[in-house]
Amino acid sequence: MISELKQDFTEKSNQIIKQLENEYTQIIASGAHPAILHAVQIEYYGELQPLKNIANISALDFETLIVTPYDPEYTKEIAKIISKSNLNLNPIIDDNRVKMHIPRVTAERREELAKMAKTHFEDKKIRVRNLRQEINKKIKSNKELSENEQEIYLKDIQKLVEETNKKLEDIYKKKEHALASI
Repeated sequence: MISELKQDFTEKSNQIIKQLENEYTQIIASGAHPAILHAVQIEYYGELQPLKNIANISALDFETLIVTPYDPEYTKEIAKIISKSNLNLNPIIDDNRVKMHIPRVTAERREELAKMAKTHFEDKKIRVRNLRQEINKKIKSNKELSENEQEIYLKDIQKLVEETNKKLEDIYKKKEHALASI
């Protein structure tokens, strides 16, 4: 039972870590980088697809991103989806491609980005805490386990929580450092 709970915790905590990494790619720290658009999804022939699967995303220069759809009919839809995203980008259709100007980061914007990064980090820590509570309830409600076994299992889960929080903190510190060095 405990191995199943540990595996469940590990899988879910890895998803939380990946989610934080993905959210951080959307926080534009310096210049045009294709990863900014990796989380953007678009409906393509009835299925939700990552933008990178239906278009070529490239940086024209330090301040300009270009999205060239493999199917030119989706150019307008791509521009619409990007403008609706929370990336604060203003896409412009240029022939069969979409251009976006990535503004230089001001001190004020850097502070906003740092707060956004901190918020994402704190949200993920809360999700890990909630996950721990969920697993702990399952351990405590298992009548087949003695109190000693329960304590051992709770400590094992706590170690996993601490490892996950350390990984999240490392990712956050790396992003914080990147934002501070703009």
